[in-house]
Amino acid sequence: ILSANSVMLYDSASEKVLFGANTDAKLPIASLTKLMTAVVVVENMNLDDVVEIKKSAIEKSQKQGGGNDLYEREKIKAVDLVKVMLIESSNVAAYALAEHSQEHYGVSLTEKMNEKAKMLEMNDTFFTESAGLDDKNSFSTSQDLIKLVKYSFRYGNLYDILKTQRIEVASTDGILKHQI
Repeated sequence: ILSANSVMLYDSASEKVLFGANTDAKLPIASLTKLMTAVVVVENMNLDDVVEIKKSAIEKSQKQGGGNDLYEREKIKAVDLVKVMLIESSNVAAYALAEHSQEHYGVSLTEKMNEKAKMLEMNDTFFTESAGLDDKNSFSTSQDLIKLVKYSFRYGNLYDILKTQRIEVASTDGILKHQI
């Protein structure tokens, strides 16, 4: 018995929907948001940038009901934050990347995420932040998420990260090490 609010089984080789139920339902997408965050980071930031974890990123995660897996004032490369964000589903990493993008590039990741959604014709998708913790105002559909996944395949490095089960990520000074 299927009890999901929405489901879609999609064959990427044939580009056909094999099964779907309620595929146009606008639902909270939680941490699937981080895939769009990763795409926008790859397209708009230098992955060799060193990002400082600020108290504000930690507090935002905790205020939204998320945890804290990084250390305040820790400096870590953007590419490593993408790894922590995708493998461990780190909200702090997502917020730190968003803050860095705004401060160093003058670019709002959330705005870029919504622009990318429009470009991909994800017409029933809206992002309010980069981690996916806003279940009240952020939403998407199964149909739209297929468009995002298909688009993200162009960045094979993201799928190499997603296939990774365990990795060590270190701060730029090598002192702090995270087993993710």
